Parts: sequence; C-alpha cells; structure tokens
Amino acid sequence: MGTWIASSNRYLAKRRVDCMEVRVAMAQINVVTGDLKGNALRIVKAMERARQEGADIVVFPERALTGHCAGALLEQRHFIEDQRRYLYEDIAARVPANLAIVVGIVPEQEQGTEPEQEQEPETGSALIDQTVVIQGGRVVALCASGAGSAQICEIMVRGRNVRLALVLNQSCFAYGQLQERRERCAALARKHGMPLVFLNAVGIGDTVKQFLIFDGGSMAMDSTGKLLGNLARFTEDFGIIILDLDHEAGPGDKAALAPASACSNVNVSPDKYEEIYEALKFAAQEVFRLSGIKKAQVHLSGGVDSAVVGAIAADAFGRENTVFITNPTADNSEHLKDLAHEIARNLGIPLWSNPTGPIYEETVRQHIAAFGVEPTPAGRASIQAVTRTVQGLAASHTFKTGILAAGNHTEIVLGWASFHDIGSTGVMSLIGDLTKREVFGLADYINRRFSFACGSEKPDKPIPRMLFDQDEAHFVKPAAELADSKEDPIDYDLMSGICSLLGRQHMAPEEIIRQFADRRLDAELFPETVYHKAEVFADEVWRAFRMS
Repeated sequence: MGTWIASSNRYLAKRRVDCMEVRVAMAQINVVTGDLKGNALRIVKAMERARQEGADIVVFPERALTGHCAGALLEQRHFIEDQRRYLYEDIAARVPANLAIVVGIVPEQEQGTEPEQEQEPETGSALIDQTVVIQGGRVVALCASGAGSAQICEIMVRGRNVRLALVLNQSCFAYGQLQERRERCAALARKHGMPLVFLNAVGIGDTVKQFLIFDGGSMAMDSTGKLLGNLARFTEDFGIIILDLDHEAGPGDKAALAPASACSNVNVSPDKYEEIYEALKFAAQEVFRLSGIKKAQVHLSGGVDSAVVGAIAADAFGRENTVFITNPTADNSEHLKDLAHEIARNLGIPLWSNPTGPIYEETVRQHIAAFGVEPTPAGRASIQAVTRTVQGLAASHTFKTGILAAGNHTEIVLGWASFHDIGSTGVMSLIGDLTKREVFGLADYINRRFSFACGSEKPDKPIPRMLFDQDEAHFVKPAAELADSKEDPIDYDLMSGICSLLGRQHMAPEEIIRQFADRRLDAELFPETVYHKAEVFADEVWRAFRMS
C-alpha cells in the first residue's frame, strides 16, 4: 500500500522552517499462533521495509510473536523465554538507532507465580499484555496494555519526543464491526488530543472449538478523530503516515497529524454480505494453508448451502484446485440432481457422481440379517448420511483434498446438521456461523458478485435463484432428501432468527418471546411476516431452546 502524504492548509499557508516530519509505519502482519521464529522473521522483514522507506517509527500488533490463541503454550515457561530470546536476539539486535519499533508481547511471569488464565478475545484477556518500544538495539520503554483503551507512547525521534496514542490489537472479525472500531478509535483520539494508530493483526486463530478470523483493517486518526487512512482487510499490508511536528510548540502541545488529502481504500460501510464473503474466503485459504492442504472438496447436493460453499471454494482455491462430488441417495429427486450438475457447470468445475445406492442397499440387507427387522426410517437416513461421509472421506484421500462442510448455523443448533453427515464433516464448517436466511442473502450476493466480476465467459449467476429467493414461483424448499425427511422440518423464517438469538446473543427464551410480543425483533434476523405466526412462535422458541 502506498504512503499517505498528509497536507494541511494551515501548514501550507505558513510553513515554519523548523517543522519536522515524522514517518510512522503501520505493519499489519499475519501472526501465526505459536510460530515464534516465523513471526520474528515477519517482524524483521517489515522493519527492514520501514527502514528502507524512511520511517522513524514502525508499529506492530499485540502478541506479534506468540499469536493470540496460544492457549496452553502461554503456561509453558520455555515458550515465553523463547519469545524473549527472539525479541532480543533476532529483532532488537537489528533495530538501528534511527528507528523505533513498537511491538506487543506476552509478559514473563515471575518465578513462583501461576500464569493468569487466558480468556477468549471477545470477552477480553485476563493476561495483561505488554507493549515494548525498541530503539538502537535496546528496549527503551515497556508498559502494560489496557483493554479497550489507548496507550500513550513517547518516542524519541531526532531529539524530540513524539507522543502517539496506540491501540495494538488482535481483533476478531464480526460483520458491521469496522464502523464500530472507527468510532471507538476516533473517540480515543479526541479524548487524548493526539494522533492515534490502531494496529490489528490479520490471520486465523484456533481455539480448538472454533476458528477466529483476525481481519486487519488497521487505521490512523488525527487528533480530531478524523480517519486519515486505513490498511486493507483480510491480507497483510503496510503503510506510512506522516506527522508534521512543530518545534516551536510548547511542552504541553501534541504532535498533530495533518488531514490526508485522499485515501482511496476507505470503505466505511461495506455491504454485509461482501464483508462475510471476504471473511469466509480468507478463512478457508488461511486454514487450508496452515494445514498444508492445497485443494478443497465440496459435496454438492443441489441445495443452496453446498452451492454457496462451492462458489466460495472455487474463488478461494481456483477451479483447478476444487473438487465437486455429489452423492445421490435413493430419496434424491431428479430435480435436485439436475441442480447439482447445473451449479457445477456454472462454476466451470467437473462434478463427480458417487451414488450411495449399492452401499446403502447392502447395509440394509446386513441389518435385516443381523436383527431380523428392517431399519426404521431414521435408521435408513442414518445409513444414507454415514455412507455419504465414508465416500467423502475416501475421496479426500484419492484427490488429496480437504473437505469443506456445508452445514449452516440454524441446522447445527437444531441438531439437523449431525456430526455423522458429510454436511458436518471436514476441515472446517465454512458457513457454520450463518443462519439459513443469511445463507440465502449470501447466495444472492454471490450471484451479484460473479455477474460483476466474471464477464461473458461464465454464466453471471452461478446459483439458481429458485434455491434462495422465497418469492420465486418455483422456490425449492430446503431438503436433506433422506429416508425420514423429504423436506427439512424447519420453518427457517422463524428458526434462523431464534437460533441466532439463542446461540449468538445468548438471549433467554423469555426475552425472545417478549421482544416478539412488543414487535422489537431484529429486522435483520426476522422477516416482517414473522408477526403473523403468533400462535406458534413461543412454542418454536422453547423447541429450539431444548434442541440446542
């Protein structure tokens, strides 16, 4: 990313001969959890770039060496000691006298004390991080990081103290959060009356139970809270801001960052589904890269969930590195089979067909021989589901691929995307945090995105509209098409929002019912028609609560 050259009318009108420019580099690096050596190399590389481009100060994210989700590693003394060794021997020793670097680290515990328990990033960490300033090969300042607040750092540049408000972070992605961050940073800049730099990491964190997406989007504000510039999201990035420091200012005056004349990459309110799409694409690429897997495998059923996952996979990994497979059962309709082939054709990827029939029929025969009775419809459905999974896992070894599961949040909460089905088996559940209605919205965005980007060589709408537009005359109702369920027994207009409130916002069933009665339900989660279902709403809330 290019340098932001700052200018201001008041400086241009009366330029003082003793005005000093201070160049602050923002190094948004991809911090890999636990990779001390690799992270140190990334810091040194960015530091060298900053030096070559004439920066006076370079700022890195918090936990830039350890990564945020280091978990039990933070309880191992050798890991923290190794962090110190890399910090002093590999990084500090390379910092010249005319450059200062600011980096977030995990502090060492005193002998005989137990490390404090680390909490998840969204709740705030109980382990108090530290920020170190290194200049001329040695640590010149060290202070504790304050959650939700800015640190005021004084850094000596060519004989003058430059005061900056800094927020070093590893902040997780959530759609709509970008504007909230900007508002918080602007408020902090105004509060302290000085320029502020918010430096976020980019990458993936693994808490064992879930992947966290660190989305970058680092930014700088002037002392009035005006956005001066920001780095890209979902990728490593680098940029320099320029401070005009007035030597004639009194000791209480702060360095001021002049307003940027232009910043082309500022997008204050990106589309919800654009944000989600970019986040999921980045997450898939990063998880597979860190896992050493180069190719993705998606099982197309002909429904909207696998179509959305297939489209993201094709974009993230390329058609040559994406494998599509379909596993029709005896209960699959010809219409859904045709739709699976249509989606694959639209995305320009061959579709392998591996029917479950022969294995299913033999398993049913073995069941009857063993127990003297036929399997129940639920038993037959389990056989079909497990067969698809076994076939998918075998194929992943044949193609050397990682499976992208296609179960959505609503189905997972209700137990409908069960652990033994191919929709829940794989490297990651790509759309597992999206409600069914959000999957519909993402499908619509994908069609708009492909229409804009793909030109005339590909169909401009890869996902048939009948799969996600409920107003379509021939709308295809979601269906697992197993022996015990020709259609999903779920009212997604109700359950998408209910499961979101229960699972994401941890809202009590009574509060959800009260909001319904007061017509205060979130319009993003529920359609207006939900209020026509008063006779069943409370029962559905309690059913979802019990099933979740």
